[in-house]
Amino acid sequence: MNEEEKKKQLETLKEIVLMKIATMPKHYKLSIGGEGSFNKVQIAEHVNKMDDTGKQILDMELRFIQALSRGEITKTLTSV
Repeated sequence: MNEEEKKKQLETLKEIVLMKIATMPKHYKLSIGGEGSFNKVQIAEHVNKMDDTGKQILDMELRFIQALSRGEITKTLTSV
């Protein structure tokens, strides 16, 4: 994959994550290790800025999507 394709893929992921954030309840909070807790607006700001926290959020969402597509989430939920 060349740089242009990687950039396009990252922008697509960013759009997906921002759409997901838009559907979250107003009171939603996300805690990221030593970074702290973030509300819905702050999460969107970090993703839009693509700072370190925003990149970490994108990475978490990408891993979630990959796990979901491999059936790992369903497998985990049904094994409980």
